[in-house]
Amino acid sequence: MRQIQSGQLSTGTLIPSETELQVIYNASRTPIRQALDKLAAEGLIARRPGRGTFVSNTPPGSPVAALSGFSRYYRHHYREITARTISVQMKVPPPDIAEFLEMQPDQPTTHLERLRLVEDKPVAYLKSILAPQFAPGPFEENQTFRSMAAFLLENFFVRCTQAKEEVDVILPLREDQKLLEIDANHPVLQVRRKVYDETGEPILSSRYIVNSAIWKYRTSLAV
Repeated sequence: MRQIQSGQLSTGTLIPSETELQVIYNASRTPIRQALDKLAAEGLIARRPGRGTFVSNTPPGSPVAALSGFSRYYRHHYREITARTISVQMKVPPPDIAEFLEMQPDQPTTHLERLRLVEDKPVAYLKSILAPQFAPGPFEENQTFRSMAAFLLENFFVRCTQAKEEVDVILPLREDQKLLEIDANHPVLQVRRKVYDETGEPILSSRYIVNSAIWKYRTSLAV
């Protein structure tokens, strides 16, 4: 990560193989593989079957965020990113979320409220509802993790592989104003995300409120 952030490993650089990394770092295969999984989950590297693993091709200094996530946009300022968990609760989700997560209507599950910050300035307020297999304990023990995908992989051995999002521009609710330190007339992005694991099972539903003056979205279309 340090080598990527410093530019020592530039965009498109081929990462050494797992066998080579074992020799370089005098480490066994398991921690090497876990480290690569974390870097991939954070969008810093990309695996290309049959070709190898490369430094991600997200352009440095891009003024907008790719739909693939917060960390990709800020990866060149990664040390400035912090996160803070506001609340961890076991609650019954709304009926539409319970249906998406394939839960019983009255079954409680883990609800998280978190803030993402850059240079201690709040950028995004997140409300997440997780599938029942994710117990609240690990979230209570570590309330400053930065990447949900990396956290689920490390603590539950579940890999996030697909997300579907809907993005709206809205005026913030009073709660959003307070946490993001903005006024009532400041437009924000509302991002609703549904996340699936590598088997296609739904594992997470989130609502992000994003300070649109700091973080914007971009996507590419084939026409």
